Amino acid sequence: MKNKTLLALIVLLLGISSIACNFNQNQKESEKPKLVSILPKDNEIPSWKKEAKAFVAKGFDELAQRINGGAPFYIDRGVKKSVFQNYINENNDIWIELIFHQTATIKEAKRLYQDIYAESPEFLPSLGDGGRKLPKLIGAYALEFRKGSVFVNLTITDKSAKSQTVLMSFAKKISDKLKR
Repeated sequence: MKNKTLLALIVLLLGISSIACNFNQNQKESEKPKLVSILPKDNEIPSWKKEAKAFVAKGFDELAQRINGGAPFYIDRGVKKSVFQNYINENNDIWIELIFHQTATIKEAKRLYQDIYAESPEFLPSLGDGGRKLPKLIGAYALEFRKGSVFVNLTITDKSAKSQTVLMSFAKKISDKLKR
Protein backbone atom coordinates (compact mmCIF):
# COMPACT_ATOMS: atom_id res chain seq x y z
CA MET A 1 0.00 0.00 0.00
CA LYS A 2 2.81 2.36 0.93
CA ASN A 3 4.63 1.61 -2.35
CA LYS A 4 1.46 2.25 -4.40
CA THR A 5 0.89 5.56 -2.65
CA LEU A 6 4.50 6.59 -3.18
CA LEU A 7 4.34 5.57 -6.84
CA ALA A 8 1.08 7.52 -7.34
CA LEU A 9 2.67 10.58 -5.70
CA ILE A 10 5.73 10.36 -7.97
CA VAL A 11 3.53 10.04 -11.08
CA LEU A 12 1.45 13.02 -9.92
CA LEU A 13 4.54 15.15 -9.31
CA LEU A 14 6.00 14.22 -12.72
CA GLY A 15 2.70 15.15 -14.36
CA ILE A 16 2.60 18.54 -12.62
CA SER A 17 6.24 19.14 -13.53
CA SER A 18 5.54 18.33 -17.18
CA ILE A 19 2.55 20.68 -17.29
CA ALA A 20 4.59 23.47 -15.70
CA CYS A 21 7.41 22.99 -18.23
CA ASN A 22 4.95 23.03 -21.15
CA PHE A 23 3.28 26.16 -19.80
CA ASN A 24 6.66 27.85 -19.42
CA GLN A 25 7.69 26.79 -22.97
CA ASN A 26 4.39 28.00 -24.44
CA GLN A 27 4.75 31.28 -22.58
CA LYS A 28 8.29 31.77 -23.95
CA GLU A 29 7.13 30.77 -27.46
CA SER A 30 4.29 33.30 -27.37
CA GLU A 31 6.81 36.02 -26.55
CA LYS A 32 8.68 35.30 -29.80
CA PRO A 33 7.58 37.23 -32.88
CA LYS A 34 5.19 35.41 -35.19
CA LEU A 35 7.52 35.41 -38.18
CA VAL A 36 4.95 34.60 -40.85
CA SER A 37 2.77 37.51 -39.73
CA ILE A 38 5.74 39.86 -40.13
CA LEU A 39 6.11 39.05 -43.83
CA PRO A 40 5.12 41.98 -46.03
CA LYS A 41 1.74 41.42 -47.66
CA ASP A 42 1.20 41.54 -51.42
CA ASN A 43 1.75 45.12 -52.67
CA GLU A 44 2.66 46.36 -49.18
CA ILE A 45 5.83 47.27 -51.02
CA PRO A 46 4.30 48.60 -54.27
CA SER A 47 4.47 46.21 -57.26
CA TRP A 48 5.72 43.23 -55.22
CA LYS A 49 3.75 40.12 -54.30
CA LYS A 50 4.46 36.76 -52.71
CA GLU A 51 5.36 34.15 -55.29
CA ALA A 52 3.98 31.24 -53.23
CA LYS A 53 3.18 30.29 -49.67
CA ALA A 54 5.98 30.71 -47.14
CA PHE A 55 8.05 27.65 -46.22
CA VAL A 56 8.40 27.31 -42.44
CA ALA A 57 11.17 25.05 -41.15
CA LYS A 58 11.27 23.89 -37.53
CA GLY A 59 14.26 21.80 -36.61
CA PHE A 60 17.02 20.10 -38.54
CA ASP A 61 15.03 17.89 -40.92
CA GLU A 62 12.79 20.67 -42.22
CA LEU A 63 15.68 23.13 -42.48
CA ALA A 64 17.75 20.55 -44.38
CA GLN A 65 14.91 20.25 -46.92
CA ARG A 66 15.37 23.90 -47.79
CA ILE A 67 19.12 24.43 -47.42
CA ASN A 68 20.70 21.13 -48.26
CA GLY A 69 24.03 20.82 -46.49
CA GLY A 70 23.71 24.11 -44.60
CA ALA A 71 21.33 23.08 -41.84
CA PRO A 72 24.01 22.06 -39.26
CA PHE A 73 25.56 25.54 -39.42
CA TYR A 74 22.25 27.15 -38.44
CA ILE A 75 21.19 24.54 -35.88
CA ASP A 76 24.61 24.77 -34.18
CA ARG A 77 24.01 28.51 -33.77
CA GLY A 78 20.66 28.09 -32.08
CA VAL A 79 18.17 28.45 -34.95
CA LYS A 80 14.82 27.06 -33.81
CA LYS A 81 12.64 28.14 -36.72
CA SER A 82 13.21 29.57 -40.19
CA VAL A 83 10.80 31.16 -42.64
CA PHE A 84 11.50 31.38 -46.37
CA GLN A 85 9.40 33.60 -48.61
CA ASN A 86 9.94 34.61 -52.23
CA TYR A 87 8.49 37.74 -53.78
CA ILE A 88 8.24 38.66 -57.46
CA ASN A 89 7.81 42.05 -59.10
CA GLU A 90 4.84 42.94 -61.32
CA ASN A 91 6.90 42.31 -64.48
CA ASN A 92 7.74 38.78 -63.26
CA ASP A 93 11.44 39.29 -63.95
CA ILE A 94 13.00 40.13 -60.56
CA TRP A 95 12.76 38.02 -57.40
CA ILE A 96 13.44 38.65 -53.74
CA GLU A 97 14.21 35.82 -51.35
CA LEU A 98 13.48 36.70 -47.74
CA ILE A 99 14.71 34.44 -44.93
CA PHE A 100 14.07 34.77 -41.19
CA HIS A 101 16.04 32.64 -38.72
CA GLN A 102 14.55 32.67 -35.19
CA THR A 103 16.98 31.79 -32.41
CA ALA A 104 16.20 31.24 -28.75
CA THR A 105 18.29 34.20 -27.58
CA ILE A 106 19.64 37.53 -28.77
CA LYS A 107 23.16 36.20 -28.13
CA GLU A 108 22.58 33.33 -30.60
CA ALA A 109 21.23 35.72 -33.26
CA LYS A 110 24.29 37.91 -32.79
CA ARG A 111 26.58 34.88 -33.17
CA LEU A 112 24.75 33.78 -36.31
CA TYR A 113 25.13 37.27 -37.79
CA GLN A 114 28.84 37.32 -36.94
CA ASP A 115 29.57 33.78 -38.18
CA ILE A 116 27.91 34.02 -41.59
CA TYR A 117 30.50 34.77 -44.23
CA ALA A 118 30.03 38.18 -45.82
CA GLU A 119 32.48 39.28 -48.50
CA SER A 120 33.27 43.00 -48.35
CA PRO A 121 30.21 43.99 -46.31
CA GLU A 122 29.16 47.60 -45.97
CA PHE A 123 27.74 48.12 -42.50
CA LEU A 124 24.31 49.64 -41.92
CA PRO A 125 24.14 50.36 -38.18
CA SER A 126 20.68 51.92 -38.49
CA LEU A 127 19.09 48.69 -39.78
CA GLY A 128 17.74 46.52 -36.95
CA ASP A 129 20.32 45.95 -34.22
CA GLY A 130 23.03 46.08 -36.87
CA GLY A 131 22.97 45.31 -40.54
CA ARG A 132 25.08 45.10 -43.65
CA LYS A 133 24.71 45.18 -47.38
CA LEU A 134 26.56 42.74 -49.58
CA PRO A 135 27.15 44.49 -52.90
CA LYS A 136 29.81 42.11 -54.25
CA LEU A 137 27.48 39.22 -55.10
CA ILE A 138 27.47 38.25 -58.77
CA GLY A 139 24.13 39.13 -60.34
CA ALA A 140 22.41 39.80 -57.01
CA TYR A 141 22.34 42.22 -54.11
CA ALA A 142 21.73 41.30 -50.47
CA LEU A 143 21.02 42.83 -47.08
CA GLU A 144 21.38 41.10 -43.72
CA PHE A 145 20.47 42.28 -40.27
CA ARG A 146 19.48 41.04 -36.86
CA LYS A 147 16.91 42.37 -34.49
CA GLY A 148 16.36 40.79 -31.12
CA SER A 149 16.58 37.03 -31.56
CA VAL A 150 15.89 37.10 -35.32
CA PHE A 151 18.45 37.10 -38.14
CA VAL A 152 17.11 38.33 -41.51
CA ASN A 153 18.58 37.82 -44.98
CA LEU A 154 17.12 39.47 -48.09
CA THR A 155 18.47 38.89 -51.61
CA ILE A 156 17.27 40.43 -54.87
CA THR A 157 18.15 39.14 -58.33
CA ASP A 158 18.99 42.57 -59.74
CA LYS A 159 21.71 45.04 -58.76
CA SER A 160 20.18 48.26 -60.09
CA ALA A 161 19.80 51.26 -57.78
CA LYS A 162 16.01 50.87 -57.99
CA SER A 163 16.23 47.23 -56.83
CA GLN A 164 18.55 48.17 -53.99
CA THR A 165 16.02 50.78 -52.84
CA VAL A 166 13.22 48.20 -53.00
CA LEU A 167 15.26 45.74 -50.96
CA MET A 168 15.96 48.41 -48.34
CA SER A 169 12.20 49.15 -48.20
CA PHE A 170 11.53 45.47 -47.46
CA ALA A 171 14.27 45.43 -44.80
CA LYS A 172 13.01 48.56 -43.04
CA LYS A 173 9.40 47.33 -43.11
CA ILE A 174 10.47 44.03 -41.52
CA SER A 175 12.77 45.70 -38.99
CA ASP A 176 9.95 47.99 -37.89
CA LYS A 177 7.65 44.99 -37.33
CA LEU A 178 10.19 42.96 -35.34
CA LYS A 179 10.37 43.54 -31.61
CA ARG A 180 13.63 43.54 -29.72
